[in-house]
Amino acid sequence: MRVMAHKLYISHTSPFARTTRVVAREKGLMDRIEEVVVDPFQDPAELIAANPAGLIPALERDDGGKPMIDSALIAAWLDHLPSDKPGLLPAGGPERLAVRQVESLGRTLTDKSVNLVYEKRRPAERQHEFYLDRWRRQASRLIGALDGELALLRGPLSVGSIAAVSALAHYDFRHPEIDWRTPYPALAGWLDEMSERESFAQTKPYE
Repeated sequence: MRVMAHKLYISHTSPFARTTRVVAREKGLMDRIEEVVVDPFQDPAELIAANPAGLIPALERDDGGKPMIDSALIAAWLDHLPSDKPGLLPAGGPERLAVRQVESLGRTLTDKSVNLVYEKRRPAERQHEFYLDRWRRQASRLIGALDGELALLRGPLSVGSIAAVSALAHYDFRHPEIDWRTPYPALAGWLDEMSERESFAQTKPYE
C-alpha cells in the first residue's frame, strides 16, 4: 500500500519555505513529506490549488484536510505532529511569547530582504531609491534587534532561531554588498555556526 505524504511546495531560494523545511528535518518528518519544487511566478496549477495566492510555501496535507499557507502556520503545525524530537515552540507563557517575538523579527527581516530583491530586479530607471533606502534602514534595525536577542538565539533551537537563520542567510545570499556583519560580529558568528547544522546545510539557498 502506498504511504501518503504531505506535499510541501517550495523553491530552493525561498527563505519562507526554508523555515518550514528546516522544521520538517529537525522534527524527523522527512519520511512523511514530499518537497515539490515549483516556480511561483509561473502560477503552476498544483500550487494555485494549494494556495490561491500562488505563494510558497504551501502544504497539501496527507489527511485530506485543507491546504495550509503561511510559513509560520505551517512550521507550527509541523512542530505539533507526532514526533520523538524536541518541540520547537514552547507550549505557553513568557517563553512562547519570546520565541514568537524573535520569529516575527526574522520574518519581518525576510520581508525587507525580499522587497529589496524585487525592487532591484526592476530596470534601473524604474527603481524607487526612496523605498530601497527605507527597506535597507529597516533591515539594519531588525538585524540590530536580532543581535539583542542573542541570548535566546543561543538557547534551544526554536521556530524563532530558525526564522532568524533563514532571514540572515537570505540577506547574505541576495545582498552581499551590504555589510551587516562588521557591526554585529557576534550575530554573524552565531549564524555561521548554525549554518553548519545538518538541517540548515541541507536547505542552503541556491539558484
